[in-house]
This record gives sequence, structure tokens and C-alpha cells, in this order.
Amino acid sequence: MRREDQVRLRHMLDAAIQARQFLGQTTLEDFAASPLLGNAVVHSLEIIGEAGAQVSTGLKQAPRD
Repeated sequence: MRREDQVRLRHMLDAAIQARQFLGQTTLEDFAASPLLGNAVVHSLEIIGEAGAQVSTGLKQAPRD
């Protein structure tokens, strides 16, 4: 696996973990009432999307186990 892909996958994993930590035991009602929390989670999702878009075509097409 290319080094650049490893870095991007790590960024995606870190952002997912961070979003999960932000949410913790938050209820849907609490989430909806907190623009700060919503923005933090959206930012993590943006990181995941941007990093995923930059993953090499070779990795995207690689067979999955």
C-alpha cells in the first residue's frame, strides 16, 4: 500500500474516532440542540470524505477480503 494511502486512511480513522468521542452518550435531542456539537461532527465527516476522495484508484479497486 502506498504511503500516501496509509496516511489518508489514518486520517479517516482518526476523524471517525473523534466524531464518535464527540458524540459519546449524546441523545438525538441533545445533538439536535447543539450547533457546536453538530459542527464538530460535520467537520469530522468532511475530513473522512476529503481523505477518501484522495485515496488512489489502485486502492479503491483492490480486492477486499
